[in-house]
Amino acid sequence: MKTGKEQSMQESQLKVIAPCHDPDYSILTMRREKMTNKLIKIAVCIIILIAPSLAFSAPASEARIAELERTILNLQQRIAALEAQPVQDDEGARTTSVKPGNSGDIKNWRQLRLGMKEQDVERLLGSPRKVIATEVFFVWYYSGGNVNFNAESGKVDGWSEP
Repeated sequence: MKTGKEQSMQESQLKVIAPCHDPDYSILTMRREKMTNKLIKIAVCIIILIAPSLAFSAPASEARIAELERTILNLQQRIAALEAQPVQDDEGARTTSVKPGNSGDIKNWRQLRLGMKEQDVERLLGSPRKVIATEVFFVWYYSGGNVNFNAESGKVDGWSEP
C-alpha cells in the first residue's frame, strides 16, 4: 500500500506525463491546446511565406519613394523658377508678374471684354474659386459672378458681374 506522499508524487508525475488521465484535465482543455498549437503552426507558416516578399519589397518601395521625393523637389524648383520669370504680353513686351486681381471690385469686372484670354481675366479678377469645364465651354466662378470661356479658343465668351 502506498503512503499519501507517494501517491501524491505519482499523481503529479501522471499530470506531467499524461495529463489526460487527470480528472481535472477536461476534453475542452485538450481541444483548446490542440487548437492553439494549430494556430501557432499556421502563424509560423504565414510568417515564413510572407517574410521573404516583405524583405525584397521594402528596399524597392523605399527606392521608389526616394525617387518620387526627388521628382517632387525638382518640380517644385521648376515651378518656382517659372513663377519668378516675367510674363510676356500679346505685343511681346516683357512685364513683371502681376499680382492676382480683385474680383470684389466692380471696376475690374467692367474691364472685361469678349475674346480676352484666361491670363488677362486672372490679372483683373484673380484666381477663380471654382471652375467647371465641359467640351464646349468652361466657367470660372467668383464670389457673386462668373466668366464663361469658349473651350476651343480659351477666350471669354460672356460673363455675369456680381
